[in-house]
Amino acid sequence: MRPLSPKQALNVKSVLRMSGNQFTRLRTMFYNMDYRIFPSESAVRQEEAKLTSYLDDLAGVEVLYETLILSGKSRQHGLVAVLRCKNLVGYIQSIFEDLKLKGMIDSDHESVISLLFSGDKGGEHMKFHFEVIGNQSIVSVYDVHIFAMYKGSDCAENMEKVLAPFLTVLREIQSDGFRLDGHRVKVFLGGDFCFLDGCLGHQGSSSTFPSVKWDVRRDHLQQHGTKPHTPNDCPGIRRRTMEDLEDLYCENLAEDRQGFDTRSTGKFHGNFYNRAIFPILSLDNIVPPVLHIMLGIVLKLFNLLLSRCREIDQQQVDNPTHQAALETNETEWARKREELFELETRLQGLGCAHVDLYNCQERIEQVLVGNYAEIDKIVRDSDNGAKRATANFERCTGVKCFVSEWDENVSWFLCEECEMWKHGLCELLTQSRQERIGQDLEPFRCLTCQGFHSDDLLTLVENQKQELRKERETVGAAVLETKTACSKFQETANKSMGNLEVKLNDILRSIKVDRQAFHGDIFVGNHCKIILAKHEYVCSVLEGDEIYDKIVHLLRVFGEIQPLLFTKKFLSEAEISRVQAKCWEFGTLFPRYFPNESITRKIHELVFDVPEFCSAHKTIGRYAEEEGESLHNSVNQELRRLACVRNDIHKLKLVLKGQELRGKADRSLAVPTPRLCLTCKGQGKRSFLKKGNCPNCPQESPVQ
Repeated sequence: MRPLSPKQALNVKSVLRMSGNQFTRLRTMFYNMDYRIFPSESAVRQEEAKLTSYLDDLAGVEVLYETLILSGKSRQHGLVAVLRCKNLVGYIQSIFEDLKLKGMIDSDHESVISLLFSGDKGGEHMKFHFEVIGNQSIVSVYDVHIFAMYKGSDCAENMEKVLAPFLTVLREIQSDGFRLDGHRVKVFLGGDFCFLDGCLGHQGSSSTFPSVKWDVRRDHLQQHGTKPHTPNDCPGIRRRTMEDLEDLYCENLAEDRQGFDTRSTGKFHGNFYNRAIFPILSLDNIVPPVLHIMLGIVLKLFNLLLSRCREIDQQQVDNPTHQAALETNETEWARKREELFELETRLQGLGCAHVDLYNCQERIEQVLVGNYAEIDKIVRDSDNGAKRATANFERCTGVKCFVSEWDENVSWFLCEECEMWKHGLCELLTQSRQERIGQDLEPFRCLTCQGFHSDDLLTLVENQKQELRKERETVGAAVLETKTACSKFQETANKSMGNLEVKLNDILRSIKVDRQAFHGDIFVGNHCKIILAKHEYVCSVLEGDEIYDKIVHLLRVFGEIQPLLFTKKFLSEAEISRVQAKCWEFGTLFPRYFPNESITRKIHELVFDVPEFCSAHKTIGRYAEEEGESLHNSVNQELRRLACVRNDIHKLKLVLKGQELRGKADRSLAVPTPRLCLTCKGQGKRSFLKKGNCPNCPQESPVQ
């Protein structure tokens, strides 16, 4: 059997998302079966370092601790590891050169290269990323490159602090003299509504002025009646410029009506409470978030369908409290699901704390016998990427110091009694306690001041382990209790459903569409596309009802333009005209059919913004946020693979490296090879290919 090259072995490791230990075990298994096909680990590491050298050499990736807001609700601050690329231009140029080698960049220097900057929070991590868009017609999540990332809130304050070092270079990239190998560059800003609002200093969709680009009031959208909502029918809705945004903020800043609270006074000045934190030159280059527009519109129409089903079911039940009870049950069910998520997160944190205590116990046992070399081995075994930090290594004056020179970024804490600095690890502080002490939520008094000695350390660890076990049992019981409550709420909801709602849910299951329970019962993008493709079948539950034709008509109109909004190719003039006509038709039909329903911001952006952007740039799908949303799943998979890495700095670097390596890997290796001959299949025969050829067909045959 021919041995694999280091690059092929790295392809296997990257495509299968294997950790270093998993890959080592795979090599060992093959070696023990006398299949010595894998190169040495050092050769694979050298190939990995070669392929990702641009991250250090050109991009200058670094991770530093900064004080950020941990949670948008609690507004608590804490130290957070923030990944940044010091040389953003070098990073972009390296990606550009890679695309050029693949033939995805036109050789004509007159062609314009598009740079799409975006950001979003998925899971616990906020990510800022860019795409270099040339002439490629197929874009994947691996064309999205992270240039900043942190674990914390996605509030505007955090975004402003993280983006601050990039402001100068972002202005430079948008200057007339900037070139990528002779190509002019056009910069776009994309992302969902929340990210765009934060970047431009806007309060959001629920504010008095819900739109960034358009000077439209919320009461205009809520009290529209049957009047068509199109640019021709609403000439008073004016398009803003970047200068307007700055003027509105300055007017808001000068307002003293509410004591200089720009969030309160913003409703008088377009709801702009801050300057733009991303220096985009023109609002024309802000991409309408078509994916989130589709999600909002499909959900809006589906909820109208569901409300009508429940209304009819209630009339049949002849119980005036039926609907109210159902809504109360859904509210409580949603609250219990959120509570379950928080409990499971807490249980996971307790598990990590338990692992930390076992690690401390191993270290203490070695320290008590003077075996410091074994501590180094314990650290290296628990963190494959650990590096010796001799220059910054310093022992503390605790009861016993068992920190190794291989430990990175060890936290120090000041004892309030003896005023001596101690390692959090040597004081047996779990990660959660270290965070609370760092936020001044808990006082710190060292073990020495509490009267403990080295002989007491193992007993203290064992006592903490016992406390953690009890707490884990308590939280685990709460998790089971909450899951049981969720099941009961679901059972009640199923029993409370009328015949039409049960039938509607059966239809969704039959087309394999599900509502995301932890995200406000919304549909994901692919499920929205299925609903649009099978809208008549979905709406058939109300066939014959007055609302049936209205919802079917609206879904049909939107479904006709949906493919044009997501194609990665440039649109023809006829297609652009079709987009405009259909968007305006939707803006005419919705208020006519549902005059008592508010026109949402997403409907407004579809009607006003999408046609203008398509007309100006001849496309919108090339800059859609689909790939950025897919990045969440890819990064979360990397984070799960690296769950055993406790060092936040090292973990963020490994996430970025793993994402880039997977983008460079040959992912076609995991695609099954076709074996059936289509020619024979069409003739009612079943023939398998041999080396790509069918033995029963004289000519080269198509495959399946």
